[in-house]
Amino acid sequence: MPSTILEFVVLFAAAIPVIFYLLAIYSSYRYFRQSRDQSGENLDFTPPISNLKPVRGLDADAYGNFASFCQQDYPEYELLFCVTDQTDPSVPVIQKLIQDFPARKIRLLYSSGHTAINDKVAKLRLMEREALYEYLVINDSDVRVDSQYLRRVVGPLRDPKVGGVTCFYVSSGEKSFVEKLQTIGMISDFYAGVLVAWQLDGVHFALGPTMVSTKQRVRGFGGFQVLENRPADDLLFGRLIAEQGVEVKLLPYAVETVPDFKGVGELSGEAVAVDDGDENNAAMGTLWAALYLGVAVDNPRRFGAPPR
Repeated sequence: MPSTILEFVVLFAAAIPVIFYLLAIYSSYRYFRQSRDQSGENLDFTPPISNLKPVRGLDADAYGNFASFCQQDYPEYELLFCVTDQTDPSVPVIQKLIQDFPARKIRLLYSSGHTAINDKVAKLRLMEREALYEYLVINDSDVRVDSQYLRRVVGPLRDPKVGGVTCFYVSSGEKSFVEKLQTIGMISDFYAGVLVAWQLDGVHFALGPTMVSTKQRVRGFGGFQVLENRPADDLLFGRLIAEQGVEVKLLPYAVETVPDFKGVGELSGEAVAVDDGDENNAAMGTLWAALYLGVAVDNPRRFGAPPR
């Protein structure tokens, strides 16, 4: 009898991943089938935008990443970069960008004196205050986009029931085994969890490479200062917007990120760093994706964040 119970327990444990991936396949099918008919909507909705880009250090091919945001097919927008101080290695690159694209509204801000445990959010708080426009697009420094990016990510906000927008991201130009491993983990595990969360509970999170909303929604949850000393700021950003009774839209669209992992140790370090608020890692695994996206943001105290 004990051996029968043990066999049942082992069989049940072995079946859990199969059940999860069947649910992931079904969720993916429903998501992309539903999204296919909506991909071209609202491209003519073009309110003025402030694009906020917190920067720390110099990513691989940083100039190319930054320049892609200067080549947008969009009528009115500004680019705000924020670094800690003038010693940041990205400063000469941003200054060259300003010289090369004189027709674009580009500003460089310094966050020295605006400190917080989460340096990225401290920069966002400063940029949101300095932004000229109501509509905010936030992206990481390692992101590269096509010329239709701003139209695509802002378009859903035409619907007053939509308060936030986010989208997928994929690594481009993987060269090393570690970079390819990250991409495999991101697509097979992380995004499986994202789509299962979408199927079961809707989108109550955002993905750091693209977060879109308005000043009104940011102020509605108390401003970026609410996130300054909390981990997983991107996930909580989306959650706090959804709690205002509006939808967070996950687009069937992906931006590119430039990989920069030098070894397996660095990749595994990124996985651990997510619990400390690092939003750039995608190779997390099925358990983290399913539980964290679906449950952890509802219960931040369990995962190391202070209670709201």
